[in-house]
Amino acid sequence: MSERENLIAEAHDLELEFKGNISNVKLAAMIAEAKGLPAPVDEVAPPGPAIKDDPEVTEETTVETTEEVVETTPTKDKNPKKESPAAAAFTGRRKMIADARERAFKTRVVTITNKDSRENEFMTTAYLSFENQHFGLSKLVPLDVAVELEEALIKVAKSTVMTLHKDEIIGGKRTGNKVATTVKKFAISYGE
Repeated sequence: MSERENLIAEAHDLELEFKGNISNVKLAAMIAEAKGLPAPVDEVAPPGPAIKDDPEVTEETTVETTEEVVETTPTKDKNPKKESPAAAAFTGRRKMIADARERAFKTRVVTITNKDSRENEFMTTAYLSFENQHFGLSKLVPLDVAVELEEALIKVAKSTVMTLHKDEIIGGKRTGNKVATTVKKFAISYGE
């Protein structure tokens, strides 16, 4: 029998419960503990093929006693944590979102005027809003008054269009038909 088979047989005799993929060292430690013996000293295994030594050795440390030098070992960098690629991507994404939010919420003083003659007499405010998967904003903005407004809402007001029906003209003459055209709904003037 191999060493592993002997360990498994001994563990079954002691009625120990363990996973099938337990290492020989851990199994031997479980058996020793069940028998009341000290845990066996495990040998230092060579590193696996996926483990590489860190080339960033900064200095050597010497531990001395009153009698003699006990050992000299290289010490590694004080902060060996390196950010994983997934964490770096997440951090980069968070920074990109924060930058976009900062640009969107930057304010300017503007005056918004409604260009739709059908609504000019009774429309005194405009509801502007935007939203994406990370942040959003909505406001009821007074018209024809200088207000401090976020850059993202200014862009929404600039891109708002309305449909008007204009006379169709062919060869310099009106045909009696109407043609739908889209024009910008708001005029925006920037203040100090």
